[in-house]
Amino acid sequence: MRKKAAIFSICFVTLLYLAPSVAMADIVSAFPEAAENAVMLILTLPSLAGIFGIVTVPFLTVRFSLRSLSLLGLLLTLLGGTVSFFSTGSFGLLAASSVLTGIAYGILSTVFPLLVHEDFSGPEENRVMGVASGFLHLGRFVTMLVGGYLADIHWNYVYLTFGFALIALLLVLLSPKKAARSIPQRRPAFFEASLWTNRALWGLSLSGLAFTVLYYLNSTHASLYIEGYQLGTASTTGLLSAAACVIAGGISFLFSRIYRKTGKYTFALACVILCLGYLAAGVSVSLAGILAGLIGSSAAMGLFTPYLMLKNTSSTLPEQTPALTAVVLSFVNLGYFLSPSLTSPMGRLLGNGSPASVFLACSFTSLLLAVMLFLAAQRQKKR
Repeated sequence: MRKKAAIFSICFVTLLYLAPSVAMADIVSAFPEAAENAVMLILTLPSLAGIFGIVTVPFLTVRFSLRSLSLLGLLLTLLGGTVSFFSTGSFGLLAASSVLTGIAYGILSTVFPLLVHEDFSGPEENRVMGVASGFLHLGRFVTMLVGGYLADIHWNYVYLTFGFALIALLLVLLSPKKAARSIPQRRPAFFEASLWTNRALWGLSLSGLAFTVLYYLNSTHASLYIEGYQLGTASTTGLLSAAACVIAGGISFLFSRIYRKTGKYTFALACVILCLGYLAAGVSVSLAGILAGLIGSSAAMGLFTPYLMLKNTSSTLPEQTPALTAVVLSFVNLGYFLSPSLTSPMGRLLGNGSPASVFLACSFTSLLLAVMLFLAAQRQKKR
């Protein structure tokens, strides 16, 4: 039971780096000398820095236990949140501290599926992976809800939510040390040609990158949509984001049951849901519209996360699992980083680049991705 508590607590704080998304409009106002896209680096830099954390995990598992790496990620989370809280007058320092939180996110997001795969197998692994993914969204729910109200006091108060990592740190310290590692001391599989010729690696990587470019719109543009159209404040963004996270968490908790019915078409279904949510946000500029967009994106992520993690751990030899997971998650995080620079031009193709036009453009692109994934699943079924 202590193993599960430790894993779930890690998942709960893995997405803390997204906390500033509820106050993005306020942060843009706080640094008028910086361009809007530059301020968005606070949300996208952690994704880029996360790649460094992700890629280092396979190398570190040669010498350190997964438990030790979890502690490292949690300590970096606390450090990054603390520095960010005190960076009210320096955008450069705020951006630099987001790099720390990004590295921490990269480590934690890679370690938690490895912990699940290490301690569980078969249907139990599917169930625990789904519940663990549910805690990702539960953590985001609490962060968005609490962070939104804190940001209404002052935008930097949103970083007080990083204190949740201290609780996770204590739970991991109390977890059994024997849940350390099952990975033998050997050089990481990055150097093995068989890893790079694995078709599953490239399929998961490229489709994951495309999905996260579209999905991350809910973080980079939700606050700009709500406050730009004068629909509310940071607390409104936090409240609606938190409400959407409830849906995502519920889907993840039920993932093993859903997956038994949807199987290889799970990813395509996630993209269809994303498409419908974004379509509502683009067509109806209102709180109901953006709520539908947030719910659609969260529900899609509720399916995508456990599906991707299960595919990562079942698509190669056990000794190559950390390396394959690192490569796939690197592409996923690259998608997060590239999202603003790719989605904003898409919005300008359909209009003036307003938040609503960006959501509408990403809706059409999500549908295209869903069709491609459906056809790929069909071909895989025929083999």
